Amino acid sequence: MRCAESDAAGSDPNSGGKKEEIDSDENQDGNEKLFTESQVNKIVQLRLEKDRVRVDKEVENRLRELGIESPEDAAASKEWRRERDELLERTAREKELLRNEMAERESRFGEQERHHEAEKREWRAKHDTLLKRAELTQAALKAGADPANVDMIVTFTEGNVRVTDGGFRVVGTDGRPALDPETGTETTVEKFMRGFLSERPGLVRPAPAKGAGTGALGARPGKYTLDEIREIARSDPKKYAELKGEGVVQALYEKHLAERK
Repeated sequence: MRCAESDAAGSDPNSGGKKEEIDSDENQDGNEKLFTESQVNKIVQLRLEKDRVRVDKEVENRLRELGIESPEDAAASKEWRRERDELLERTAREKELLRNEMAERESRFGEQERHHEAEKREWRAKHDTLLKRAELTQAALKAGADPANVDMIVTFTEGNVRVTDGGFRVVGTDGRPALDPETGTETTVEKFMRGFLSERPGLVRPAPAKGAGTGALGARPGKYTLDEIREIARSDPKKYAELKGEGVVQALYEKHLAERK
């Protein structure tokens, strides 16, 4: 760098008005002398200071345009934005945790509700079964069923009866309402039971034999058990009719009643 540059540096307002004394020495040939290292460092420092002042002013002007009066305010604004971002992030995490907790609680409540509904259906089915069996038991006894056979009769026929809001409905094997062939309307439980027992006379309480009491007509009730008579009634209606005509069935039935007293 040459002395002319030193003149420019010396005229810099930041230099304090002192002109660098670097242009007074010339070599004997009249040529300009080059700067020393310390002089170059000083020129560079002056220029850097000048640039810093210029940049600071530009920053201040820009901050004022943004509504910030000072760099301290800018630092405070930066800290505020950092705290705001942290708060937003924490709020987002809390919302996610709350959303997951609500989803888990909803799933748990849904499972409990399904469990309660299953229990309710189970108890409703048990209730309906008890109602059907009570109605069928009463209908079987009215139709003349042997009390010893009632439980079997009810078990066999409860699939043909359903509980409805209006009472009971007799249905066929296809699930449709069973109709009374005489009236064409839905049949009743009592009429259904009478028809059921009329086709299975072995399940009916035997009528007293005419002119005969216990052991009438020389019957020997001890030869058969009640279960054997029931089996004969189911498997061999002809033999059952013969035993009934001989008074064996009646004698066995009366013996059975006497033993139960």
